[in-house]
Amino acid sequence: MGGFESYGDIAGMEETLEQIAEGMTGLSVISNTWSSLLGIATYVFMALGMYAIAKRRGIRYPWMGWIPFGNVWLLGCISDQYRYVTSGQEKSKRKIMLGLQIAMYAVMIVAIVLLVVSLIQMFSRMDGYRGEDSGYYSEVLVPLMIGVVLSIVMLGVSIALTVLQYMALYDLFRSCNPATSAVFLALSIILSLFGFGVVQAIFVFVCRDKDLGMPVRQTPVMYTQPTWQPPQPPVEPWERQDEPWNHNGDF
Repeated sequence: MGGFESYGDIAGMEETLEQIAEGMTGLSVISNTWSSLLGIATYVFMALGMYAIAKRRGIRYPWMGWIPFGNVWLLGCISDQYRYVTSGQEKSKRKIMLGLQIAMYAVMIVAIVLLVVSLIQMFSRMDGYRGEDSGYYSEVLVPLMIGVVLSIVMLGVSIALTVLQYMALYDLFRSCNPATSAVFLALSIILSLFGFGVVQAIFVFVCRDKDLGMPVRQTPVMYTQPTWQPPQPPVEPWERQDEPWNHNGDF
């Protein structure tokens, strides 16, 4: 009888473990689905917001907000334009941010390849390893160490890119509404740490139709008859003839 009871206990335990495993699988599916939906919402709200801002302010190719790497460039353009028209500063966040993002992904790909090669070599040499075998160190440890170093470099580049992106995001918020820019930035940073990056995208979308931090647009003067015009200085990067702003972002 004791044996039957033990068998029944084991069978019940196995059934319980299977139910727990099924529950964990279901939770994993729900979590992954929720993360995917948040990622899509973040991408869409951010792209819509930057597209509306860039198009209204005369920045070329506002549709780049929908393209990977292009959205980083467009965010930098909005920041550079704001700095130029408000204080005359010629910044290059768009170029630096794009360069850092390309470098980060390039380093990441190389690091992953080296780590995979190192693991393959390690498993292939596991049976015939000898302590004095110098080839083991050159074919396994060297790629592994290089991959680790590149991973550290990638982390540094990622931190620098994140800092510049938040600086550019702050310029975007200030150009739309200076009164709420600090609050929007602080909430964007804090909530992103807890996995709610969609909040900053929603902030960009909400303030997409505002220009409270931009210079006042000038009404173009209309002449009834042709008049002589003195020689004009070279057109600045942010000037356009068909826009009433003094400096209108045209990249």
